[in-house]
Amino acid sequence: MKKFTEKVLKKFDKLDKESSKRLLESSIEYNNMLENIINNIERGIILIKDNEILFSNNHIPSLIKVNSKANDIYSFFLDSDIHSFIYYSLKKRDMSQKDFTYSIGNKYKIISILVNKLSDDKSRIIEIKDVTKIREDAVVQRRNEQLASFTTMAAAVAHEIKNPLTSMLLYIQLLEKKLEKEKCLDKKNADKYLSVLTNEVDRLNTIVVDFLFAVRPVNCKFEKTNVNKLLSNIVEFVRKEASDNNCKITTKFEPYLPKIDLDEGLIRQAILNIIKNAINANDKKNGNILITTNLDKDKLEVEIADNGHGMNEKTLDKIFEPYFTTKDNGSGLGLTVVYKIVKEHNGEIFVQSKKNKGTKFTLVFPISSNYLKQLEYREE
Repeated sequence: MKKFTEKVLKKFDKLDKESSKRLLESSIEYNNMLENIINNIERGIILIKDNEILFSNNHIPSLIKVNSKANDIYSFFLDSDIHSFIYYSLKKRDMSQKDFTYSIGNKYKIISILVNKLSDDKSRIIEIKDVTKIREDAVVQRRNEQLASFTTMAAAVAHEIKNPLTSMLLYIQLLEKKLEKEKCLDKKNADKYLSVLTNEVDRLNTIVVDFLFAVRPVNCKFEKTNVNKLLSNIVEFVRKEASDNNCKITTKFEPYLPKIDLDEGLIRQAILNIIKNAINANDKKNGNILITTNLDKDKLEVEIADNGHGMNEKTLDKIFEPYFTTKDNGSGLGLTVVYKIVKEHNGEIFVQSKKNKGTKFTLVFPISSNYLKQLEYREE
């Protein structure tokens, strides 16, 4: 229809009155059809140009309170927080999106507002939708993932505990036989049994402590954090260890990154773990670790890449599983804890690796606040 209309407009002056009337009627019918479709979409749609509202569909009042008689976008929204978000979003060239949570008695409603530009710089489209169910489903999914992870870890712990218990049982039996034979043991003879038992008790304690750390909720203390500064401090802390292992650490930070909500101590622990793994994976001759930061719309990315031994696909699929390790003295919980810390920050972690080509970890953090602001909402 659009192409047909554009073609007819070029010859509009040559059209007779009847043809012009038919064209106008067709255009009105087409626009009415489009408006009817947009009004039946289960989300609010607003089209604006130069801050003037060209169109808003019928679904908006069921989502948020607005001044339906307003012609400009700034008078349209009655909530001050949404008004501020729209004001700053319209000044930006990129897309903006934010969630707003409204309490309605004992319940709540989460509204997501997206502001995006159209083909010309002066026009914008605003989408408003109720994402309460989506967010609730995400929470349920996350809990299910945590439960599945807990079940896997519990099975792994049971397996880990079995070995020291078997060893303890064996040495207790040997000690009983020795006592039965000797009737009495001096400290020297008893120590070789007791030292093994003590070591196995310590081993059990370590397994339990690590398990509790991995499964207990992380008490994140969020503060606005300069990621580049945090990474610089970590690099300086670990640089000597890297140098001792013939490994060079280089950085490439994107300047003027916004501060984001992080628990600095936990993120430091996670990144240190990844860097130390990278140091251990280098070829001992010309190891190199590159740490970069990038800004991608509403996400902040931290990449840690090495040129070490890399991993095959089978190992790559299991690295976040509890108690999986390729090291002789590894606990198998290091990357499990890293994964948990990143998830507690509402972040994502991705790994790329090829055998003998190196490994790259990418940590992705949201720039917006980790907590939704509670706004008062009263239904009339």
